[in-house]
Amino acid sequence: MKKLFTLLALSALLFTGLSCSSDDNALTVTPPVEEEIPPVVVDPKDQVRFLPHLIEVETGTTVRFAVMLGKQDTVDFDLYVNQVKQDTTAYTFDKAGIYTLVAKKEGYKDSDEHTITAMDKLIVSPKVESEIVEGTMVEFTVKTLDGTLIEGADILLNNQKVTTPWKAVAGNYDLRASKQGYIKSEPTKITVKQMPALFITNETSNNIIEATQVLFEVVSKDGSPVEGVELFIGDNPITNPWKATVGTHQIIAKKQGYQDSKPFQIIVIAKPKATGHIYFENKRFETDHTELAFVGFKTIHYADPTQYAVWRETTISTDKTGRCEVFFATPAIVNEDFTYTAIDPSMTKDITWMEVNVYINNRRAFAYGIKEQIKGRYRIIGSDRPYYINAEYFVEIKDGTKLLFSQRFNGERKVYNYTFNL
Repeated sequence: MKKLFTLLALSALLFTGLSCSSDDNALTVTPPVEEEIPPVVVDPKDQVRFLPHLIEVETGTTVRFAVMLGKQDTVDFDLYVNQVKQDTTAYTFDKAGIYTLVAKKEGYKDSDEHTITAMDKLIVSPKVESEIVEGTMVEFTVKTLDGTLIEGADILLNNQKVTTPWKAVAGNYDLRASKQGYIKSEPTKITVKQMPALFITNETSNNIIEATQVLFEVVSKDGSPVEGVELFIGDNPITNPWKATVGTHQIIAKKQGYQDSKPFQIIVIAKPKATGHIYFENKRFETDHTELAFVGFKTIHYADPTQYAVWRETTISTDKTGRCEVFFATPAIVNEDFTYTAIDPSMTKDITWMEVNVYINNRRAFAYGIKEQIKGRYRIIGSDRPYYINAEYFVEIKDGTKLLFSQRFNGERKVYNYTFNL
């Protein structure tokens, strides 16, 4: 038609030129100009495009999709999931897996394929029946919403991976679980309580004499006694009371549900070597044990109302067949309330030696009274532990130059009924 239209136009022009030939002017003919047809360009707005959305979703999640048509968004389109047309533009990802989505609309190019992965979300909880206390070895249960147990999941506490079982440390934590192919669990708040501490409260810890029975007192922070505690020196358990052995020891108290006590240092020294003897009538007994007892306040002279502090030293032979009792007196101080205070042997040289009794196999063999020429010395050196003193002790009786009796004992002895201020 266009060609026909051109030919007609040319004929008309030619006819016009011929009718004007009388002008002597040449006929000018304009050649036809070809019309350039522009190339076809696909406008991006002609393709359906999904609006931005998730690439991972939790199973059971329903997602309603929208698309862009040019610069406008709309829900008026057809949604295909795994090549199956859906009735609506919403889709529920009810099973774990990989889903391919395409949006289509008549008159537009189909959207690019978009992939969404549906995964089960993890749920994690500690395997404990009550509150968690530090030091507890805690295991964790990881499962999905339908109760399926999941093995091999990573346990995260405040986003730090921990090994399981986990030895609990006091503090507050966000607990999560993660595993490839699953959605990480939501944070679960857990609190680990600090364990109550144990304390060993013995007052005396230095210069304990070996073989002493040491009873340890273990309490909580408020001072309340704690029962059922185990005591250790290093990794070795000990009894309570404990028979002290020579050395410097660190005692630790332990009990389930409590912090271990701080090491309690105790120094145990070797038992001082005690030496002595009992001698009378050419018989001699070696001794290694003696005791001092405060008897009380008494008069010791006839018709003299003066009160004295009376003491008794009992010495036993090593073979246990001989025993000697020596009674002696030291001055007593009258108090304002008419009570008395003893002057102990370490504070005075004014000692009255009163009586000596010697027993053989528990039968008294010899006795000496105050009328005899009894001489002696009692010097207290010090004390290494409560209720004991170290002293040098010597008593003898002579008849002229003849030695009738002697007793000597240097070393430690237990004291009864009196506390020395040393």
